[in-house]
Amino acid sequence: MGMDPSKLLANVHPRLLDGPNEQQTKNISDEILKKLNMTVQQLKEEKNNRREKVICHMSGTHHCSHASLG
Repeated sequence: MGMDPSKLLANVHPRLLDGPNEQQTKNISDEILKKLNMTVQQLKEEKNNRREKVICHMSGTHHCSHASLG
């Protein structure tokens, strides 16, 4: 989809990009997990919107039923 995964993670929480050292583990809070889940949901919606747009374009139908199509 042309999106940089590092930028997506940094938008959720910058510490997600820090590489753990040998003895370090990451503690992920419930808030970070919620943000990750929201990001995944947004990406799924974007994927579905783009797929619908392609299907509509390929079918030659100019009156597609998907409301979020531009």
